[in-house]
Amino acid sequence: MPVPITALYLALFAVLSGALAFPAGRLRGSTGISVGDGGNPDLLLAMRRHANFVEYVPLLLVMLAALELNGASATVLHGIGGSLFVARCGASAPGAPS
Repeated sequence: MPVPITALYLALFAVLSGALAFPAGRLRGSTGISVGDGGNPDLLLAMRRHANFVEYVPLLLVMLAALELNGASATVLHGIGGSLFVARCGASAPGAPS
């Protein structure tokens, strides 16, 4: 059974995941730190932003898919998916509390 609303949010979160991974990779390249954070607070923050995303978003997307498969309305699904996306963007933005 297709889950088009969940697929929309999967695509949006895939782009956001890449946007969160890029700063950590860029910092690793510029500092030469290939493993861990090397005591660099900027790298630690970039790593934690991406890791926090990876720890929580997949489970929430599975839960969104379960709701969609069980007949939740499009309004509810977009409300949950959109709220999650806005919250993750805010939590991941430069200058957000760490």
